[in-house]
Amino acid sequence: MKKLFITLIAILLPMLASADAVKIDGIYYNLITNAKQAEVTSNPNKYKGDVVIPVSVNYNGIDYSVTSIGNSAFYNCSGLTSVTIPNSVTSIGNDAFYYCSRLTSVTIPNSVTSIGNDAFQNCSGLTSVTIPNSVTSIGGYAFSGTGWYDSQSDGILYLDNWLLGHKGEVPTGAITIPDGTKGIAGYAFSRCRGLTSVTIPNSVTSIGQSAFYGCSGLTSITIPNSVTSIGNNAFANCSGLTSVTIPNSVTSIGGYAFFGCSGLTSVTIPNSVTSIYYGAFQNCSGLTSVTCLSSPTSYGSGIFSGCTNINEVTFDCEKVLSLFSGLSSITKVTLTDKVTSIGGNAFSGCSGLTSVTIPNSVTSIGESAFVSCSGLTSVTIPNSVTSIGSSAFSGCSGLTSVIIGSGVTSISSNAFPNANLKKTIWLTNTPPSGYTYAKGAVNYVSNDLYTSLSNVIKYQFLSSYFDVDGIRYVPVSPSERTCDAIDCEYNESTENMSISSTVVYKGVTMTVKDIQPYLAYNNKFIKKLTVNNDGELANYAFTDCSNMQSVTLGTKVSAIGESAFQGCSSIEKIDIPKIVTVLNNSTFSGCTSLKAIKIKPKMTEIKNNVFYNCTSLKNVVIADSEEELELGSNGSNPIFSSCPLDSVYIGRNINYNTTNSYGYSPFYRNTSLRAVKITDKETEISTNEFYGCTNLQRVIIGDGVTTIGDWAFSGCQSLKYFAFGSQVQTIGKEAFSDCTSVIEIISKATAAPTCGSQALDDINKWDCMLYVPDGCLAAYQAADQWKDFFFSEEGEGTQGSGESGDNPDGKKCGKPTISIKGGKLIFTSKTSDVIFHYSITHSDARNDISNGEVNLTNTYIISVYASKEGYEDSKVARGEILVKGGSDGDLNGDGIINAADVVKLVNIISGQ
Repeated sequence: MKKLFITLIAILLPMLASADAVKIDGIYYNLITNAKQAEVTSNPNKYKGDVVIPVSVNYNGIDYSVTSIGNSAFYNCSGLTSVTIPNSVTSIGNDAFYYCSRLTSVTIPNSVTSIGNDAFQNCSGLTSVTIPNSVTSIGGYAFSGTGWYDSQSDGILYLDNWLLGHKGEVPTGAITIPDGTKGIAGYAFSRCRGLTSVTIPNSVTSIGQSAFYGCSGLTSITIPNSVTSIGNNAFANCSGLTSVTIPNSVTSIGGYAFFGCSGLTSVTIPNSVTSIYYGAFQNCSGLTSVTCLSSPTSYGSGIFSGCTNINEVTFDCEKVLSLFSGLSSITKVTLTDKVTSIGGNAFSGCSGLTSVTIPNSVTSIGESAFVSCSGLTSVTIPNSVTSIGSSAFSGCSGLTSVIIGSGVTSISSNAFPNANLKKTIWLTNTPPSGYTYAKGAVNYVSNDLYTSLSNVIKYQFLSSYFDVDGIRYVPVSPSERTCDAIDCEYNESTENMSISSTVVYKGVTMTVKDIQPYLAYNNKFIKKLTVNNDGELANYAFTDCSNMQSVTLGTKVSAIGESAFQGCSSIEKIDIPKIVTVLNNSTFSGCTSLKAIKIKPKMTEIKNNVFYNCTSLKNVVIADSEEELELGSNGSNPIFSSCPLDSVYIGRNINYNTTNSYGYSPFYRNTSLRAVKITDKETEISTNEFYGCTNLQRVIIGDGVTTIGDWAFSGCQSLKYFAFGSQVQTIGKEAFSDCTSVIEIISKATAAPTCGSQALDDINKWDCMLYVPDGCLAAYQAADQWKDFFFSEEGEGTQGSGESGDNPDGKKCGKPTISIKGGKLIFTSKTSDVIFHYSITHSDARNDISNGEVNLTNTYIISVYASKEGYEDSKVARGEILVKGGSDGDLNGDGIINAADVVKLVNIISGQ
């Protein structure tokens, strides 16, 4: 079917061309006016008898040399008996003499270099053919069906040192082509699937079109260094071919020459190749690496299209051409110092390309050379380059760092559009024309000439930058031997990045001062970071280093810039140096694995969005300090609004902005927060500070707090234990509204705090035990709102320790808890296998204790502690049983007064 398709095309094309053909002395020609050449074409009335083609023809006074016999020129001219071809003809086209059944004689002159497909097919009268030495290519089936062909025995057919094909059974196994064979004609072994190996002698110069097409059994082939051309489809669909060596003699590789050779894993294009045609290696899906030693002067499109596994390309030639555009699988490109130019669209659409090193031999980068290489993160333009073409890096959305070499004189418009340039290092003393097209968010320059750039950092010795262990440093003061870190490599060398307090280069030790903006922006290679510089860590220094898991900051790091670790989603913990006083905007925004943070004593401000989207942050410690801490927000939301906080320790006064009196606090409506402890440094709990913290269960407030603001704990419906220090004087209105689960309040204030309206109204006074300092119970029982508590006594209370089971030293029994279940007193402890020691007292006690059940008939005080061998005895827990009702205390009417008649059991458990 394929052969028929080609033949039909060959017939159709000359018929179309004949529309402009001219007839001269009975022969039709297509005239090529510019070249003054003539091509013999078809005769609508068919050629007959003996035809003599002249060397030249004259038309309208102009001589035209006859150089070719066109496709199908004598097609099916059954009346043609002989033809004389002049020595000026160089090519005989496809189907030129197809089915000229009466043709008995033809002489092919020594000027002819190519004979097309089916050129003499089915010329049954042609019994003898001589192929001159000038012929370099013969198409498929050129002499099939001739009298000569019919006279040949079955097997492989040779004619005048040309291997034309085979007759009879399809060849299989191994074939050795004899020495002296000049060429292999087109389709010679097409679809010989049983062919396993072919030995080609060093005499062969040409491998024709589709010569080995579909020979899927071939596993390897060595093309001798005598071969100069490989025809179209020559090895197409040889899917078993795992290796091929193209010799340095080959100048031309035809279209689809190796199409579909899926077993090939690597290929080298030798420096002899001057032309590669369309789709030469298309759909070679097994190819992983390609080496180009040549810069062909002509090449087609889609040469490597469909080669979806090529990941490494090497150019060891003068010019880089667009042979690989659109291949997203390429991740590594190596350019040797033979390369002098990178051509237009050279790597267009190679979105998987993550790095490229441009050698100092390159002088120009062409238009759209790296367009849409979205995987590129950094590029260094060497000093040898003088020009960067239009849209050279257009669409390189991942490109963050560019070094412009000192030789660049022009940067075309749109050279870097859609690039996300964060830093540009300008090594040119004179700004190149169009320099604004390569501007970065921060620009490093050596002088004041870059007047159109903003965010400029000037280094007098910028051109003296040096690299050590993947970090790029620039001298600040040679006399003081100081330097700054300004950039880094984006490869495996930075996996364990370490910036020390000093760095040694060429034997000179320099002190590292500041880490400048965007140092390692979006560097996906960094996993471990150690920083020990003696200065600042600037804005965006490590933004979006999403694979960074470990961070160690030295004690001399004095400042952390805006968004310095934003998007570092793998960091679980970080220790902020104690001399850092400010966390700038978005410092840890998007650190989704960060679990805990400690704010050191010298920290005075945490700006906006610092913890935005820190979705694993559970524990916050604000260390004790006399300094007030200023807290920002997440836009219109609290600074911890996206953090699932579990516990917070506040060791000083915090201040934050609110939009109005009902505004946002840092913890406003944080529904995961469970425990809060505020030490003696805090002076006030502000309005709404813990409003809506629906999971908050335990709060301890130190002695420094004087005021609990309006609605401070409103809506904390899970709050059970609340303790406040000796200095609390006022509790604002509705401070505990909707706090319906409180079971214990401990006050150290000797004077009952003044309560605002409904401050304590929603606390169930029947379920909650109030503890006050010794000698102060009467004052509380007389104070507004405090007097409403049914159960109150002087003592320390538990501060919730029985609930949480805290046991800091691990060798002391947990204090018991007391409860009633099924008419029985139940004692429990967080320490296992303890012995409970209890007593029940009353002036009129009548106790009946049997079978583990304590039957009571009045109001009793219960004391219990726990002991265990090797452990210190627990503190004593006390409970009060209040029996109310009829005169005999039988509340349920069962004739027995026991724990089933108890109205209330109050646990009194002091802190561990």
